[in-house]
Amino acid sequence: MMFLFAGASMAVSEPPRAVLIEGTVASEGLPGFLPNRISALRGRYRVSGDIPVDVYATAEPLVFSPLLWTEVRQGGLQGHESVPRPDDSEDAVVFAFPRRLAMQEPLADLRDWHFLCVFPRTADEALRAAFAAAFAEKTAAFFQRAKRLSDLSFPAVF
Repeated sequence: MMFLFAGASMAVSEPPRAVLIEGTVASEGLPGFLPNRISALRGRYRVSGDIPVDVYATAEPLVFSPLLWTEVRQGGLQGHESVPRPDDSEDAVVFAFPRRLAMQEPLADLRDWHFLCVFPRTADEALRAAFAAAFAEKTAAFFQRAKRLSDLSFPAVF
């Protein structure tokens, strides 16, 4: 049975801004770095209906060369953004940021993470900042509840 109240908003909830369409899967290799085999978790979101955003999470230590990365602040997060290169065939921008998480035992040693968001270069800065901030918050909550490596996952919607 459904009740409608006079003056009540008809919008119960807005559709999710980001929907996970692929992942969370184990992968090797991170974008924005020279060819590598860095272990990571990977996923892909559809943002605002049709914008693909790939995401990665790694507990491996990363080194950000100033030739490949520039320091930036995006969505309240301090991190690094990939520098466009002439051989960049994907036409994407990578935003990488560190997070220290309070992980459950026995994953407590995996507290230092880097998260990477790969946006089409055409995605505007406001969308990138909003996505990165929401992704950081929601993913931290999911990771911090994990009790096994197999429990680590990206949020399905946010």
